[in-house]
Amino acid sequence: MLLVFLMNILDALMFPFSKIALKYASPLFLTGFRMALAGIMLLGYQYLFKKEHFVFPTGYWKPLLFAAFVNIYVTNVLCYWGAHYVTPTKSCFLYNLYPFAAAFIAYMYLNERLTPYKWLGLCIGFLGTVPLLFTSESGGAMHTGWHFFIPLPELAIVVSIITDPLGWIFIQKAILHNKCNALMANGLTMFFGGIFALFHSASVEGWSPLPIVNYKGFLLSALALMLISNIVGSVVYIKLLQKYSITFLALSSFIEPLLVGIFDWFLFSLTVPKSFYPSFLVVCLGLYVFYKDELAA
Repeated sequence: MLLVFLMNILDALMFPFSKIALKYASPLFLTGFRMALAGIMLLGYQYLFKKEHFVFPTGYWKPLLFAAFVNIYVTNVLCYWGAHYVTPTKSCFLYNLYPFAAAFIAYMYLNERLTPYKWLGLCIGFLGTVPLLFTSESGGAMHTGWHFFIPLPELAIVVSIITDPLGWIFIQKAILHNKCNALMANGLTMFFGGIFALFHSASVEGWSPLPIVNYKGFLLSALALMLISNIVGSVVYIKLLQKYSITFLALSSFIEPLLVGIFDWFLFSLTVPKSFYPSFLVVCLGLYVFYKDELAA
């Protein structure tokens, strides 16, 4: 369980560091640069220190390329674009749908069924995040000019919520069913996903020469993001995937808004709302109910 909390601490750290990094570079270039570089570093580590595991997959290239496209490229592009138009309050609410999306994807692709107690834990965790909706930072949404039943920015965020666990399922299958080395699978998906993002960035963000405002600030913040998320965070997550279900790990992400609030207070001197504390207790209760049934399975 300590690794589960460590994973969410690392994910929560991504938000304040992303705020800093996006001051220096465009979102697509930042995503592509850190993903591709992190993939190269992981593959380089395998080649230099674990050469016996440096084996390129021959029979399951397609699942890994699909995971790279969906989990790394599509998820990040849609998430950044949608968040540009949607208020923080609505984004917070939409991301609370992530555990439910993960449960549905796991049911469809892994035949992973939830017991009544797991559904109870999932619902308790969701209810624990509701008070945060009333204390989230408010802001006016930008108008895109589209008038569909579901506005396109919100739809983009919802699709990114679905594509993220879908990509992880293909990575998990490559590791557990095809015996692919975890670091190789992680390094390959990051590298190719980063290349997809860099091609997209070059086509729409105007490289003249690069979409970077401050090179020193960009390198420092991008390296910090890469270390936190792509190196340590992804290795921890893949290790947890070999023991826990994707749905349980998704449920544990309910505590991330609480952790983000703490980091915002520590790093940016922002006030943590009082509703964070009861929310934290309710989320932990939901996590405990789900986890107890996970162990009994």
